[in-house]
Amino acid sequence: MLQFKYPGVYTQEIPSGVRTISGAPTSVALFVGPTLTGIDGRPTRIQNFGDFERNFGGLSSKSNLSYSVLHFFANGGGEAFVIRVRIDGSITATTDLQEDGSTAKSLTLTALSSGLGGNDIYIEIDPFEIGAKPYAAGETKTSYNLSLFNPVTGQTERFGDLKMASGQARSADAIVNDPSSGSKLLRLTPVFTKNRPEPTGSVYAVGTLPPAVLPAAANFPLDVVLNVAVSVLDAAGAPAVPLSVAATTVTVFKAGTPKPQTPLEFVTRFIAAINAELRASPSAATALEGVAIEAELFEGGKLFRLRTAAPGPQAPTKRLHEAIVQLTDVATAAAGTEKFSTAVFALSEKVANPSRYRLGA
Repeated sequence: MLQFKYPGVYTQEIPSGVRTISGAPTSVALFVGPTLTGIDGRPTRIQNFGDFERNFGGLSSKSNLSYSVLHFFANGGGEAFVIRVRIDGSITATTDLQEDGSTAKSLTLTALSSGLGGNDIYIEIDPFEIGAKPYAAGETKTSYNLSLFNPVTGQTERFGDLKMASGQARSADAIVNDPSSGSKLLRLTPVFTKNRPEPTGSVYAVGTLPPAVLPAAANFPLDVVLNVAVSVLDAAGAPAVPLSVAATTVTVFKAGTPKPQTPLEFVTRFIAAINAELRASPSAATALEGVAIEAELFEGGKLFRLRTAAPGPQAPTKRLHEAIVQLTDVATAAAGTEKFSTAVFALSEKVANPSRYRLGA
């Protein structure tokens, strides 16, 4: 404020309403068009071509945009935004999953990427290690884990302890559909009045509470055998007999070898023997096309899950990664062998489902 103490001319500077234009980056590019995969219509910031490959699948002969992005970064570009455009007539992959224990719909999964890119998403459901007490007294069928995998881009996502009820902190739709921290692969629409979806893979219990039921330290007196079958699904999702591995008798423990003392030792030796014998069988090896069988322990060793291995960059000629793996006792043990069930391993099948679900299949 001016102080008028003496006669004279006084000058007061008044702030101008005109503001200078601050500098803005002029080297940020925007690419709009079709890509191999990626989220439709959502601007995505990328800072190198590796980001583009992870988010949009990399180069594609059907996407001029992908080559433009490659050349942009190759010629010194440092930052860009990409908006994937849906191709006219393209279809968005969607899959309905059944409720655990019934044929009612539990939830719907819809790809965020239209076209063929959405068909490459694999889905796994499990109720393990979240306090749900799977396949036991007091089981809770309202919680589950959701795992997603896209072998084309290598994207992997896992959302644990999802709830079927609405309005909860871990409600499945709130977690998976969150634009910032949720899935970059699909959108989930649950039926809140239903239980969790049917788990993937085949789940077995050995005896009651391992390792208490496992045999004492000793060697097997006879070869322990059982049947292994791998049912490959057809286009309609039903087992296709000509493409599958029929019940094949395999020796899982040889006579004279030590009996396993822990659930981990049991499963490790068990699955190694199964894979070795299936590879040694010409018909089984041809049918499986090099895809192995996997086993994992859960719930403190009380349960183990069987499934075919996850898909890799090179897709098989049939739906092997969704196949159903099943174990059964042999009808009659041959001389020098004994049934798996009589070797103190009381095998109990809890569920036999596809190894994983493929979106849109």
